[in-house]
Amino acid sequence: MKPADAYLALHDAAGSPLRLWMQSNRPAFDAAVRKGATEASEGHGMRVVGPPAWKQRVLHALDLLRRYSAEVFGFVRQYADVVQHAEQSGMGIRERTIYIADATADASAEWLASVFAHEAYHAYLRLSGLYPEYGKEAEEQECNAYQLRVLRGLNAREKELAHLSGQTGGHYRTVFSGSVRYNPCGVRRSP
Repeated sequence: MKPADAYLALHDAAGSPLRLWMQSNRPAFDAAVRKGATEASEGHGMRVVGPPAWKQRVLHALDLLRRYSAEVFGFVRQYADVVQHAEQSGMGIRERTIYIADATADASAEWLASVFAHEAYHAYLRLSGLYPEYGKEAEEQECNAYQLRVLRGLNAREKELAHLSGQTGGHYRTVFSGSVRYNPCGVRRSP
């Protein structure tokens, strides 16, 4: 699906003035999409919801992750359709939403991209039945290990690699809001 079609599927109904204009002016609309006119809320098929500066950092990290590895980006997309601004970073499995706090978004693009992989890995482990309950240190260690592989692949700074390598999973504490797992003790931020 082209970005223009994805935008319209999310934001406009068939027969609306915007759709009719787009159909009669397709080359101009496609050019506007390529220039980023509608990319402000779309990150390669993922909806990004949040303040403009935060959204720009998230879109940059999503693009970095997609360019680094289509496989890892596809894995993230398998478990999430939305990246949402939130007070705490975490994963909403039923909502298919990755929640990203300001502190996480303010980290390096490499760190933020690796957090998307980390949160998707939580969904994978939970949905596969490997970890029936959140809050297990072993689960967090597995997610950290996956994040570390992605972080290394993104050529992250040594300081970030050392920080994540030193995590034992003990910082993890679960707070539920519906089906959302937040991580208030270890907000994902770059060291």
